[in-house]
Amino acid sequence: MKNFLNKILFFFCLISSLPASAVSEGDITTVNISGTIVEDVTCTVNHGNAIQVFLGDDIFIDKIDGKTYKKTAVPINLDCTEATKGIVQTLSFKASGVGVGCDKYLCTDYEGLMLKIYHNNDVLNLEDKVSYVTLANGTAMVLDGGSLDFYVVPLKKEGVKIKSGTFSSVATLVVDMQ
Repeated sequence: MKNFLNKILFFFCLISSLPASAVSEGDITTVNISGTIVEDVTCTVNHGNAIQVFLGDDIFIDKIDGKTYKKTAVPINLDCTEATKGIVQTLSFKASGVGVGCDKYLCTDYEGLMLKIYHNNDVLNLEDKVSYVTLANGTAMVLDGGSLDFYVVPLKKEGVKIKSGTFSSVATLVVDMQ
């Protein structure tokens, strides 16, 4: 009987120690972590040159409507041939100015005159972003299906009477990775 109890005790000790030994031995698994480091600047804008927009010498004050009059293209050449393909990037305009409206539109150095920016046919306020992705051939495809066409249109501030004269404005075009 003592021999039988020893066998049962040994059996229970053996069974109770199996999970403990399995846990203590455990499996070893290797975890590989990898990634790709890319440069911050992946596209070249306008071959690195300043973008010049000339609205002309014949802007008639009474025709300025902020919508269609003197709608002038902003020539943006975006070369992404050296960019990492498939990375989502954004393009936005940054500018600073003083006064009402300068948070949304480009202010000029001429009192009462601003410039409204359009992306395709939609108003693009300052700091608004247009998202695009770089394709295998180096071109940029806008994620909303549009194009990278930008325009400026003169806009009069409400309540300000504009007189004739010259004006200028400066903005910074910012290309960021998301």
